Amino acid sequence: STEDDTINVEMDPESEVQVREEMKNKGMVCVGWYHSHPRFPAVPSMIDLRNQLNYQRLVRDEASGLEPFVAGIVSPYNPKNRDTKSEFTWFYVQTGSGVAAAAPGAAQLTDDCYSMSLDVEQCSGSSSIISNCMQKVKMLTSWYPKKVDWTGLWSEGMTLMDKMMHSVEHHLPQSWQGAIRTTFLGAVKTFIQASADQNLAKTQLSQLN
Repeated sequence: STEDDTINVEMDPESEVQVREEMKNKGMVCVGWYHSHPRFPAVPSMIDLRNQLNYQRLVRDEASGLEPFVAGIVSPYNPKNRDTKSEFTWFYVQTGSGVAAAAPGAAQLTDDCYSMSLDVEQCSGSSSIISNCMQKVKMLTSWYPKKVDWTGLWSEGMTLMDKMMHSVEHHLPQSWQGAIRTTFLGAVKTFIQASADQNLAKTQLSQLN
């Protein structure tokens, strides 16, 4: 999300409509958003800050002055980060003379409008969360069927799939141990790999026609 076209992150409009419809049907209320910086740092850009500020103003409670809307960025394949763990940044935009220190490396909209870092805490985890996670994996895989060649190398001896699974395992709740952890990770990897193989076969068949 930058001011020019050298690096640009956008949400597929069709996907956004699907998300809004799903939330409406389930009676859900949006309290935040996240997006990825696939190959660059998880640092809010000027566009990210403008979008976040607009979202906060849409949900602002004038009586209390609260703007209950948070933002997140994940950077899974930043070549400058050689760790297998993806980078995460959670932030909101704060304005006024009482603004504390801005998020490290973040842009600012004006002299008194900054991106503020948020501390997050993992939930303990439950069977319903596991089920919801798998549903989201399946949904995202169907939306973006041919974005990644998982056999590509992240580093010597480590594929993009290996790197992704290392990161997923690191970010799982600590309460997910033993069989639950192993089963969940195996299911995620198996499903993503099967989807990738299926899409590859479709592509190859289409080329024969």
